Amino acid sequence: MITLLSEEERASVTKQQIADLEAHILITFGFDLNFPNPINPMERFLRILNYDQNRIVCDMSFQIMKFQLNDSVFLNYRPSMIAACSVILAINIYEHDMISASNKKKFFNNFDFKDNIGELNLEIWNNLKVHSYTGFSILDI
Repeated sequence: MITLLSEEERASVTKQQIADLEAHILITFGFDLNFPNPINPMERFLRILNYDQNRIVCDMSFQIMKFQLNDSVFLNYRPSMIAACSVILAINIYEHDMISASNKKKFFNNFDFKDNIGELNLEIWNNLKVHSYTGFSILDI
């Protein structure tokens, strides 16, 4: 916004004053730009599980998490729950594909289903370290 000012106006106004004015305008109109979302918990969970440096798992978690925007039923769940589920699914898909890479079989082509429930590795979440850092266990999810 400071680039829109003339030279005289720039000399009498600082960037901080402009930023404060913009913040005041947003508050006056009732804009809340700080809403709870699943991105921050997802990044935290990936750090806790030591997958934060794995670009594939990070991107896959984010893409899975974006699916929650497609259906209003996900409004019934906390953003941290959505993040946890997306991280668990992404890690399972990644690990399964790494194991079966030599067989050239992908996750959904070689996935065992029993009673319409897939055999997910929930042990990545179901331990004391993760429970103490996140505040909920796999049963809470």
